[in-house]
Amino acid sequence: MITKKNFFSASNTTEFKIPTNQLISTSGSSSYSPFFGSFITEQARSVLRKEIDPNVGKNLQKVISIIDNILDSYVATGNETSNIQPIKAAVNEDGSVALDWISPDYRLGFSIEKEFAESGWYLATTKRINEMGGYGHFSDQNNKEITSLLINFLFSNS
Repeated sequence: MITKKNFFSASNTTEFKIPTNQLISTSGSSSYSPFFGSFITEQARSVLRKEIDPNVGKNLQKVISIIDNILDSYVATGNETSNIQPIKAAVNEDGSVALDWISPDYRLGFSIEKEFAESGWYLATTKRINEMGGYGHFSDQNNKEITSLLINFLFSNS
């Protein structure tokens, strides 16, 4: 079960120094631990070990770090991440990288390009979640805020 909280301020860069036993679920079901790497973003991290364009790799690392920092914030405030599926990652024919969370009710993802300003996000939902859709490009000013809002959606609907 996930406790919903307002995470619109998750974009700050506060470091949380919490004992490991407070970050790992006592039931052993937590899928996220910043000390052992994130199961949620592991497939995305594995793309970094492939031969990809260095700029795409740099931008992918930036997005993975943003996601991991937001997950750290959720865990540090007592939220469970075991309901969140691992993000899927694939290298596209044009060399960009696609990161996706896919469920029967929504598809949420990121497209990582050579130029960070050309990288973007998208969200599409079914009628069950009000048939919403949106997409946009990242900028250095909005990437953390947008990602935080998308992760908040993910927590609310997983």
